[in-house]
Amino acid sequence: MRLSGVSIWQQRPEQTWVFLFSSKGVFETLDSVKRACDQIKVPILYCLMEFCPEVCFTLEELRQAGVRAVIWPNGLLMRWCKAASDLIQQFKETGDCKTFFDQLMPIDQCNQLLGIRDWNPSGMF
Repeated sequence: MRLSGVSIWQQRPEQTWVFLFSSKGVFETLDSVKRACDQIKVPILYCLMEFCPEVCFTLEELRQAGVRAVIWPNGLLMRWCKAASDLIQQFKETGDCKTFFDQLMPIDQCNQLLGIRDWNPSGMF
């Protein structure tokens, strides 16, 4: 089956995933996403697209349509860029980094999220 908005990702034969995204003209409705999930017999990895907010489904809607995993890589990158830009602008305006320390994720939470045991392991410096 040839579908626009579909890519196949296969690391090993038993690990095949179909990568699916929606945009104007491509899987615009949940019904079209569900039809693709019903027809494709491997897990569906759905990618949210930041350039098309009018085709944005909830996690529950995608789950009910048959999607197995959801990612939003560019949206996360764009959110990070906005946060970094805001941080830089605040630093330029105040000249004091103390003004944004309370907005940072605590190091232990960051380490846990990233799977890092120690931010600065012994012997690193």
